[in-house]
Amino acid sequence: MQRDEISGSDASGDGASQPGRGDVALAAVDAAVERSVALWVDQVTEAARWPDRGDFDSADAYHANKDRFDEFLVGREAREIARILFQLTAYRIGSVPAMEALIERHNDAILRDLADPEYVRSSGINPERMRQALFASDSEKEVLLNAVSRYGPGVLHKSAYGRLLVRHANVNRVNATLDVLRDAGFLTIRKGANNADIIKSDGRLEAAHRAYIARIVETVTEEGLL
Repeated sequence: MQRDEISGSDASGDGASQPGRGDVALAAVDAAVERSVALWVDQVTEAARWPDRGDFDSADAYHANKDRFDEFLVGREAREIARILFQLTAYRIGSVPAMEALIERHNDAILRDLADPEYVRSSGINPERMRQALFASDSEKEVLLNAVSRYGPGVLHKSAYGRLLVRHANVNRVNATLDVLRDAGFLTIRKGANNADIIKSDGRLEAAHRAYIARIVETVTEEGLL
């Protein structure tokens, strides 16, 4: 008898084992998200400039760089970075006042979370790590304001990504991912105020994220899940 590997149900339609309609709809949305993630992975993998054996002195160096790409190019951190880039563009964070407002919202959210013992306990995030994610000094804020003033929307300095993603990822993995995305041709890194690394996207990561979100919306709308 044919059996669905995921649901565990079979063609007999045993009523006692059937999930509720709400669960079926959620499972369909979940499947739509997974298909959209696969689309994102395909787009980024295809567009990336992969390491070429001729660029390295040894096979070991080549394989070490290829391993970096395999680990970081399309992982969770890369998708979160693409999400931030998309939102910076979508919300037009391209002026000094807009960046000042973003910094203020971020700092307020961090302080609010730190003041909530239940959140600190349940999140498992070290409070000191949260405090380090604040844009606390004038010099740290100046780097961001200077960058957006010089380069326009979609720019942040390298450490800002680790701070904005403090709830989602380890800062070392975020930095390693940024380096891989740069080496893959998606990002450029320039020097900004206080010698900070200013990161700007060429737009392809944002486009891939936009397609990812659009595919989810399209699927759930067409299938009547919303």
